[in-house]
Amino acid sequence: MKRKFGAKDGNRVSDGSGFDFGMDNSEAKKVSSSKQKLLTDLRKKLANIETAEKALCEEMKYAARAHSEAMNAVREIKEDIKSLEKSMVGITDHAVLRYLERVKGLDVAEIKKQILDENMEMIIEKMGNGKYPVCNGVKAVVKDKTVVTVIAK
Repeated sequence: MKRKFGAKDGNRVSDGSGFDFGMDNSEAKKVSSSKQKLLTDLRKKLANIETAEKALCEEMKYAARAHSEAMNAVREIKEDIKSLEKSMVGITDHAVLRYLERVKGLDVAEIKKQILDENMEMIIEKMGNGKYPVCNGVKAVVKDKTVVTVIAK
């Protein structure tokens, strides 16, 4: 008589071919029970993770909406600033310089000579771009053989 897979031989579990799994029925039930518990635990973990994932998706949707609203507010404020700046009366640095020169008698040519004397011209010719001392801790900032600004200590 052929035995079916998992048939019992006394209290032993075998596959029907005579192979003995090395455990009796109570051990097999324990293994089956522990696998069932593991499966149940894994299904619970999966359900919890899926619930958390759905909550995170909702939070991301909310955050995306909030981000979009913030970006719109930034855009609107920038537009308001630009509009206000256009409506304001202003004055350029060039106009201030010309006022100082023409009304207050400031000798701009003499100031240029103080900043860019022959020695400074030689330094710029040899060294190129950089920051070079003028006087009293003031430095001339040079770019493309042009003094673009002066900086104090």
